[in-house]
Amino acid sequence: DAAMFAYDLSKSAHRNQMRDAGERFFEHARDTAIILLDEIGTSDINEVIALLLHDTGEDTGLFGNIKDSYQLFVRTATYRLTKTFNPFVADHVIRLTKPHVDGMYFKDKAVMMKFYISSLQEKFPTFILKMIDRLSNLRTLLLDNPEKITKQIKETREVLLPAFYESYIRWIESRDLARYSVLISKVEHELERLGKLVPVQ
Repeated sequence: DAAMFAYDLSKSAHRNQMRDAGERFFEHARDTAIILLDEIGTSDINEVIALLLHDTGEDTGLFGNIKDSYQLFVRTATYRLTKTFNPFVADHVIRLTKPHVDGMYFKDKAVMMKFYISSLQEKFPTFILKMIDRLSNLRTLLLDNPEKITKQIKETREVLLPAFYESYIRWIESRDLARYSVLISKVEHELERLGKLVPVQ
């Protein structure tokens, strides 16, 4: 079915990539889908597919080359993902793909992050998928290098969580609020656990 096809696509796209801890990069994509299904209790097929493919935009050329041009990547990814799956998957994956700082459209990281966060906030269900991605990363963070550990913790506390809280208020009538409460408690638990182990200024 479509989910298994996405599983195989992701596995193939990330086949030569490894994480800092030495495990296959694909394990992270797989883990996010498992969190969505088993811990958040959602079986939306489009969201499962999006999580399986969420890093293909940044780390592979499967749906377009984001390093050359973000606009061209969006056009290419929209076409390929829509033809292969559907517009809902395409929208999720594109919003989850962090643009590159190219010195033109995105002049620096601050501009890029503002655009990226704003795009996630426009669609709360996609922001939930982003926080699942971050939850998976936080759970394995102690296996990464110290610089990445500090960066991920600070970004989660100072950027992602405040933006996510703000989105929650905007989507107060959303059917996703139950998922929000479960997910946010898990993210905060991981930050508390890491805070006891890793001193972050």
